[in-house]
Amino acid sequence: VRTFLSAGAIHIEPIGIYSKKVKSLKDLPEGGKVIMRDAVSEEGRILSIFEKEGVIKLKPGVDKVTARISDIVENPKKLKFLPNVEAALLPQMYNNDEGDAVVINANYAIDAGLDPVKDPIAVESGENNPYANIITVHRGDEKKKDIVALVDVLHSKEIQDWIRTKYKGAVIPVNN
Repeated sequence: VRTFLSAGAIHIEPIGIYSKKVKSLKDLPEGGKVIMRDAVSEEGRILSIFEKEGVIKLKPGVDKVTARISDIVENPKKLKFLPNVEAALLPQMYNNDEGDAVVINANYAIDAGLDPVKDPIAVESGENNPYANIITVHRGDEKKKDIVALVDVLHSKEIQDWIRTKYKGAVIPVNN
């Protein structure tokens, strides 16, 4: 069985929380509906934004990367997290003003003409973010000359500056 590993992290596409009804997560109404992508792997990522903003609390000691909706221990507004929507449909649900908040990954927001820096009411931090997009290779290939060269080019100042300019902060380059 061949295994895969990261040859290098390249960029982060932060998740944003969008709403046409409120200006911050703290303004969400009691019982508000939060529409999310149908990806268990992103629940912790999303819930961490809500916890950082002081809207919910997760179980003490829970790994934020693997946290689930069931790990919420405090939810004073009784928000309803609805993790059952295909990611590509989320921008349309936001445009249709469905739910009180809609969670949208930056790449889908950009494709829908949204500004992932200015439009969200809350956005994931790029600092110490474990959700970077990576170059994935078969174990043993990470030291191959062409793979190392590719990662080096993608980590170059020129490419990182291009990412910053092209995506205006909606995509954040990383260099590790």
